[in-house]
Amino acid sequence: MKTSKYIVSIIAFTLTNFMYFVWQPYSKGIIIFPIADNSVSTIISNILYFVVYSLIVVLTFNYSLCGEKEKRISKKGMVFTSLGFIGMRLVLDGIKGLVYLYFADYIYVVNDICSAIFFAVSFLFIIKFNKLQPYKENKGMLSILFFVLAVVTLLVFIIFNIFDVIDKNHMGLKYYTNSDIFLSKMRYSNFISEIKSMLAETIFQVIFFGACYLYFINPSVKEEAQYNKSRTVSKTIVRIMLIVFGCFALSTLKAGFLTEGTIGNVYTTGAITNHIAPNKLDVNYKTLRISRRRQGNKQEEVFNKSTVEFMFNSSILHSETVANISGVEVPRELIAVTQYEVDGIEFHVDANDLIAIRNDNNYFRFYKLKELKNQEYNEKLVACCEYMITGGTFSFFEYGYEYLLKHDPEFIKPFISYYSEGDFSEVELGNPYNVGINPIYMKKLAQSVNID
Repeated sequence: MKTSKYIVSIIAFTLTNFMYFVWQPYSKGIIIFPIADNSVSTIISNILYFVVYSLIVVLTFNYSLCGEKEKRISKKGMVFTSLGFIGMRLVLDGIKGLVYLYFADYIYVVNDICSAIFFAVSFLFIIKFNKLQPYKENKGMLSILFFVLAVVTLLVFIIFNIFDVIDKNHMGLKYYTNSDIFLSKMRYSNFISEIKSMLAETIFQVIFFGACYLYFINPSVKEEAQYNKSRTVSKTIVRIMLIVFGCFALSTLKAGFLTEGTIGNVYTTGAITNHIAPNKLDVNYKTLRISRRRQGNKQEEVFNKSTVEFMFNSSILHSETVANISGVEVPRELIAVTQYEVDGIEFHVDANDLIAIRNDNNYFRFYKLKELKNQEYNEKLVACCEYMITGGTFSFFEYGYEYLLKHDPEFIKPFISYYSEGDFSEVELGNPYNVGINPIYMKKLAQSVNID
């Protein structure tokens, strides 16, 4: 019985978090930041969400922790609870707003901290309102362990978010901030940060509620209806179905009347190569695209990720999942691998910075540009990097200069000096692989390299 109550409660918390993710972009709050992103529709949606959330918390605690003799919150109490939750959320939004003024990059870090505070305080509020008392037979030390686990979880997500901030700052230096590739990468990164925030909130709720459940559960609640397990299972299934249906119904109504912010189109695009020439490397790809509705019911793509398969003689040699290179439809000539041949060495490069080099046995070996510095000496790989750098490809210089400093310093040192001057020619500026990359970033990168 107690297990089924806990499961139903956790499912309720999980679905309410997912419901907000469908309704609005994280970070969660009544007022979102930047302020310019707020609208009447957004604020109304957020208020309605926290009213629903407060009801879920009240009903969950009444259902899971209160025995027959405990005080259950009345309808009037539910109204005051909703107002209390909304007020507390507004206070936390004010704190987030102050942080955003000076440390906007760390908004997801602050959001996770505020969410942990919000859940802990809201759960304690319900416990006090219900006048729940800890029972001697309950495992208090285990409850304390749960709270320690919550702190550790918070620290882990803070570290993740700090790494995301570092990555976003790097993108801001590397790309023109108005370029398609930068905007697409930022939307993708923000979408992933939203998912992390949703997961963090769900884990916090699971931990905090687990601690409360172990410490405050009335023994009489544990013993209720243990003699009728089949009925308990049936009731649990019905309750879960009602929760799922309720969240779905609310999300449908929200999408119909308060459209702004909701998840819009979810679809796939792609290209399949049906006729591959013998001994020729080609690629199939399928891209998942997700958009959100904006003002005027316009759709803005917020996520795209491609599954890419490299084909050779109708066999899949290599498969990987990559973020797409821009927010617009990617030109077919950039998705397809481009073949080069230098001094009898055949290699292929795709727009996702992957290199395929044909070996002597007519098979291909694949290398990721970001991992070049860790590769052992390979004559064909060296020739590939040198050819692409000579052709002005920024990414090969960025990720290949360390590899070449180890294996062919005579070649790369003059290029490092040339890049340090920042006087780039049309060879570099007109290279299609360099679209969106800021040459100043490449200049500063080269200036940071010690070649003495």
